[in-house]
Amino acid sequence: MSLKDNILEELKNNRDFISGQALADKYNVSRGAIWKSINTLKKDGYVIDSVTNKGYKILSQDNVISSDEIKLYLGEYSNNINIRIFDSIDSTNTKLKSMATEGAPEHTLIIANHQTNGHGRFGRNFYSPSQTGTYFSLLLKPDFNITSATLITSMTAVAICKSIESLTGKTPGIKWINDIYFDNKKIAGILTEASTDFETGMIHYIIIGIGINISTKDFPDEIADKAGSLGENISKNKLIASIISNIYDMYYRLPDSGFINTYRHYSIMIGKSITYKIKNVTHTGTVTGIDDFGGLIVLSKNGDTVTLTSGEVTILSF
Repeated sequence: MSLKDNILEELKNNRDFISGQALADKYNVSRGAIWKSINTLKKDGYVIDSVTNKGYKILSQDNVISSDEIKLYLGEYSNNINIRIFDSIDSTNTKLKSMATEGAPEHTLIIANHQTNGHGRFGRNFYSPSQTGTYFSLLLKPDFNITSATLITSMTAVAICKSIESLTGKTPGIKWINDIYFDNKKIAGILTEASTDFETGMIHYIIIGIGINISTKDFPDEIADKAGSLGENISKNKLIASIISNIYDMYYRLPDSGFINTYRHYSIMIGKSITYKIKNVTHTGTVTGIDDFGGLIVLSKNGDTVTLTSGEVTILSF
């Protein structure tokens, strides 16, 4: 690790002041080098108190998104990742699509504290207020075809659920196909977009967009009864890094769909009565399972079994 990373770890692991001389002695550098590293951390957004004859103490860390800290938590997966952080942006997916078109490398990760035009499936708005959530998009360039790519959204949903459960101790749920629920409220959404070669069916790139409400309390009236937040004191850096790590754990094994059993575990759909549309005709049925490609198996009201691979469903009652 760099000197700055080492100092950050020291500050995070100590609640009291640490003297600059003690840090300099431990890492065999000058006090000037310590001072420069502290100033760099401050520029990264960390709030660090500096007191003469006492030293340095970190005052705030969990809500400061830091590429260095994310890479620390990513471990081996940090080697090739390229992180760009924005205080405010129209949409992380929109920005990353533009960068992908211009040749951005695989594993580019765009993160924002605020989106002015965050959106989900069907162009719907995704409420993205400043500082109370985390919004990010990851660029992948797989060597498999579009058939295997249909698993990407399911894979990402599993990654998010595993991370939330590991950090909160509570079990979230997946509402097919791209919404994450927590305490019966939607707290996260996924938007997967791809550029493909129509003739060969091969993929140019895939962008995975994720938005998570962490401490958001006030929602627009139209979603106030459906939207919620994690409501936990969770480090954004840990959460982002955990999700990305979980994605890569499964991504490098695709098209193997072994994670589908985990998807079924987190699904809140099985056994639920739903409405769904086929060719703009609304139908009613009961969800009986999830197939090995993430498709929703539904027993329709007329007794037929159908498997939904795209579209939107409405749960009639939770």
